[in-house]
Amino acid sequence: MSELDVTLVSRQRECDLSKWLGSMSGPIPFDVAVLSRPLVAATYGTEVRLLGSVRCLYYGHDIHHRRLLAMRQFVNNAVSAWELMCLARIERKIWREQDIVLYPSAEEVEYVNSYRAHIGLQPNAALLPLWSVPCLPPGGAPSPTLRRGMLFVGSYGHAPNLDGLDWFFGEVLPRARAMGCRDTVYIVGSGMERYLPPTSDTDLKVLGWLSEEALRSLYARVRIALVPLRYGGGVKGKLLEAIAHGVPCITTAAGAQGLSAAKPAIEPVRDAKQFADEIMLLTEDDDLWARKSAAGLNYLQATCSRAAVKRSIMELILGK
Repeated sequence: MSELDVTLVSRQRECDLSKWLGSMSGPIPFDVAVLSRPLVAATYGTEVRLLGSVRCLYYGHDIHHRRLLAMRQFVNNAVSAWELMCLARIERKIWREQDIVLYPSAEEVEYVNSYRAHIGLQPNAALLPLWSVPCLPPGGAPSPTLRRGMLFVGSYGHAPNLDGLDWFFGEVLPRARAMGCRDTVYIVGSGMERYLPPTSDTDLKVLGWLSEEALRSLYARVRIALVPLRYGGGVKGKLLEAIAHGVPCITTAAGAQGLSAAKPAIEPVRDAKQFADEIMLLTEDDDLWARKSAAGLNYLQATCSRAAVKRSIMELILGK
């Protein structure tokens, strides 16, 4: 098989899954069922298994109950202990029952396999990149001397984004300004026009949602991508997107989760002071900027290119 034929059942059609499957005549027209999101997988996993010979896979963007547990350290009453317990039970049930469990982070793969070993089951979790990323060739980014500004991209509806921005404006940016950084901070993302930055800083533009073309144009002009997350889970798409455009990122340990192999392109900072120091370094040192940019592009070509992701899918899902 040189290509994959994929049938997608959207969330809008989840309630029609039984009817959809029951309407089929003859053999089931697929070999592998890929479930995603814990509640969806828990609701329909058994039903899909009744199809018989179909291999059942679960793809988790992150381990939800661990992300929410980390969130409780920073946000009071973010989620109850009861909710955490229920979600943990659901995710562990999925890990026990699915033929293959896939996550984009090596840490999450290890966590799942450790759990299965603890209860006497063989490992079944494996690493699959978050997505394929079309990126510039190494060295293809414009000169850093033509770039100004710092960019944050993320949805308003995702709590870690708002918490991270508040922390950045409260703890990081004042330090960078005191050291002489005057670069504009751009905030982009669905719903972000509603975000009210807790700062009187005037070198700030809250742009909200942008078209793909407008966002590409902005990536081509900015000097630094910001991923100031204090908690979260899984590999961050915003980080992969930035380095695919050749823009070096500054992030925390939470933001860099699952990307330990991306060094020296991604080296998480420890605290607000180091975050501000990194801003100054990448703003002032063209050679460092160029090295970070090239390292990021090299990493993506090796791990997240279309060819690399397709190879992973063929090996992990189809056993080719």
